[in-house]
Amino acid sequence: MWQAFLDVLRDSRIRIATITLFCLGFTFASTLPYHSIIGIGQLGLSEGQFGLLMLAMGVFGTVGNVVIGHFSDQAANRKQAVLIAFAVGAIGFGAFSLFPSVWTFVLCLVVVMPVSSSAFTQIFAVIRSITNAGGAAEAASVNSVVRMVFALSWIAVPGLVGAWVALRDNVSDSFGIAALAFVLCFVLYLRFGPSGGRAEPPDLGRWAGLRQALGLIFGAGIFRRIAALAMIGSAHPLNAAILPLFLVGAAGATTRDVGILAGLVAALEIPFMLLAAMLNRRLGTARVIGLGGACHALYLALLSQADALWHIYALAVMNAAGASVLLSLYISYLQDMMPDRPGLGSSLQGLEGLMARGMAAAIFAGIGALMGLSGAALLGAALVAAGCV
Repeated sequence: MWQAFLDVLRDSRIRIATITLFCLGFTFASTLPYHSIIGIGQLGLSEGQFGLLMLAMGVFGTVGNVVIGHFSDQAANRKQAVLIAFAVGAIGFGAFSLFPSVWTFVLCLVVVMPVSSSAFTQIFAVIRSITNAGGAAEAASVNSVVRMVFALSWIAVPGLVGAWVALRDNVSDSFGIAALAFVLCFVLYLRFGPSGGRAEPPDLGRWAGLRQALGLIFGAGIFRRIAALAMIGSAHPLNAAILPLFLVGAAGATTRDVGILAGLVAALEIPFMLLAAMLNRRLGTARVIGLGGACHALYLALLSQADALWHIYALAVMNAAGASVLLSLYISYLQDMMPDRPGLGSSLQGLEGLMARGMAAAIFAGIGALMGLSGAALLGAALVAAGCV
């Protein structure tokens, strides 16, 4: 693990990519904890409408990530795709901050966020293209270190943004902060970012190559593993949707508590990420992901019974244990399915994310509307447990 730290520090290309990802974390850390509060609490969407919005975000994100990932593997320079994603994020998030409405919110989540979040997978594709020569084990270790650095941005940012939102009494400000972070990422990567592309792009024919790529993805060997990972990963978007509502509803907390809890969980994730990296060498990626999923299933089951603020804070350790394993290892797990295509392999995150968000949205919009948040949490726990099996 220490060797992976040294690899990140010594290689200027990996170092700059890691710093950019840390800055990129500010964009997600500023906004994700407040999606359901803005959509349902501020803009008046129903739980069903918000669930459909989550599903639409996943569909557009999947299509965008797979197409961008495929064509980035054909290009000699991934840098342009990363910069375009940053620019779209800055414009889109800034637009909602200045003109908050249902339409700008939908546009931001369905179009802008999927395009801008592709920068995350493309930077990991850049890193994988650099570390491929060292083998899968070295690449996984470097990915774990980089992902841990990304998580560091979640420690302080949600709490600070939550305090600012509470002071201003305007949740839309979180999107303005994210827009400024996208501008910083754009400037940093424009000046110093590596390209991470192939020296000689293969002549497959653009659309023929895309059809071939889709055939590989939806082959039974790859797709069934993505499906199992998505069942486990559904805990993440489901928890992101219901936890803030549990806090401000049953627990009687404020938007400031939403940010503080997000920062606390991020801080607790760091040691668990280190533990996951060490267990990965002993048990293998699939088993460690299964253990993390079991933690998340138990967490959701206990969350369904929480009715006081201290209950939710007490569950932060279990939440962090489950989330950290997925966050640190799932990218390597997906990339290892297509080691010779880092862009396409990284983009599998989009397909996994679509399936995970679709499951979470179905639970949130369906069971959540009929049985409430507790019923949604219990069904989510059962789904995650099935994925572990």
